[in-house]
Amino acid sequence: MADTRIINDVHEPAAVAYVKLIMKELTNSMDTEHHLLHLFRRRRPHGIVFPAAVAAALDDLADLFSEGSILMAGRTRHEMRMERAEKEAMLMVAMSQRQSIDARIRDIDAEIVAMTKRLEEARAPIRQTLRLLPFDADGEDAEETARRVVSLVENLGRAQRKEAALMADIVMMRADYERLQRRREDVMVAGRTAITALEDVPELPRATEKEDYLMHEAVPSRFEDDVAVLVKFTGWAFDFVKPC
Repeated sequence: MADTRIINDVHEPAAVAYVKLIMKELTNSMDTEHHLLHLFRRRRPHGIVFPAAVAAALDDLADLFSEGSILMAGRTRHEMRMERAEKEAMLMVAMSQRQSIDARIRDIDAEIVAMTKRLEEARAPIRQTLRLLPFDADGEDAEETARRVVSLVENLGRAQRKEAALMADIVMMRADYERLQRRREDVMVAGRTAITALEDVPELPRATEKEDYLMHEAVPSRFEDDVAVLVKFTGWAFDFVKPC
């Protein structure tokens, strides 16, 4: 752990500039950790003597960001768990979508069957009316004949409009049915892709209590102590991104 005592040494400009360079990187996303590691590995400015506490803080930060360190190993495991959780969520979404589509397809299929039955029922009076037209009007006066013809034509018109509406509904439902079938195939492809992607990510056990402590308490505490030393050394306050 870096010493956080007040530093009274004379601050040389080159040393301050180097530390500020490190601090600037710490203000960026931790995606720049490889750049940070490169900076830590570089030889420090020749002939510059850092105060002991600053040197210790820089060494500790370099250790935190080194390959295989507690921080980097923990971040790798965390990223793997997050990636697997993301792939599992994608698979669950695909499965849920398929179940929803399958249910809708079954509903539409049942609706088409019921609508087809109603269509046949609607066509019965049309056939009956057409059989009555034309009809033998012997023995009836012209007025009665006209009344019967008008009534039959009106009944035929209503039945045909009902038939047309039912046929239009069936056409629309069949179009929806075909669209859902295509959508179902797309979802199945997405599901297979999600399964393949999930198989490529190792399944890690849940983080232990010790690992949680190291990643969320011990490592951040070390990091903040080191940063406090650098801030005191440079007098440069900044907003840094925690590594965990």
